[in-house]
Amino acid sequence: MQRWPVPPRPIEAAPFALRKGGPHPQNAGDYPAIPENNLWFRDALHGQFDAALAGLTADEFVSRILVERLAVSGAVVGFNFHFGKNRTGSPTFLTAAGARYGFAVDIVPVFTDRGQPVSSGPIREALAAGRVPVVSPLAEGPLNVNADEAAAALAMGLGADRILFVSDVPGVLVEGALARVLPADEAEAALDAGQFDGGIVPKLVAAVRAARGGVHATIGATEVPA
Repeated sequence: MQRWPVPPRPIEAAPFALRKGGPHPQNAGDYPAIPENNLWFRDALHGQFDAALAGLTADEFVSRILVERLAVSGAVVGFNFHFGKNRTGSPTFLTAAGARYGFAVDIVPVFTDRGQPVSSGPIREALAAGRVPVVSPLAEGPLNVNADEAAAALAMGLGADRILFVSDVPGVLVEGALARVLPADEAEAALDAGQFDGGIVPKLVAAVRAARGGVHATIGATEVPA
């Protein structure tokens, strides 16, 4: 299941309508089951995206779908979310509608990595088209962006389930032995203590960041859980 950004707080609401895919998915009901340990979604309603639904104005979508059909008490949307015919509905519109109809609206802000906005749109488009993106971590001027850091930022921005860092060693070596599991806190403490050097350092830093960002991170055969 595709992971979604964590809401600022769990919303005690009527069942959520869970939607993923492009702006006009042909079938909005093709979802895997929600994991039992999911902390935010209590239920999912699956619906067919058809011409009738596509023709609803933003206000009609709010009143007919969110209020009358789903009776929501809260909604979580992205900062650039648009809905309704001709994409006239916006987070600002939804917030005003929520105040009018009596449901809360939480807007997830733009994803940033160390203060810089990260957009995964072009990568998502390539993946949706069945292409395999090859990302070169280059920057303007005589600068080099570390590939491991770029990969971690991209994985978090895409909401990836897993990131695998490849290396010329089997994994993270601790006192000469392969560590099958190296928790993020222990890895960070060891990095701060200078226990690692060479190319494994940026990989481990990136793996820790990715793990804490909700992505299952491994370096070779070493798992780095948050």
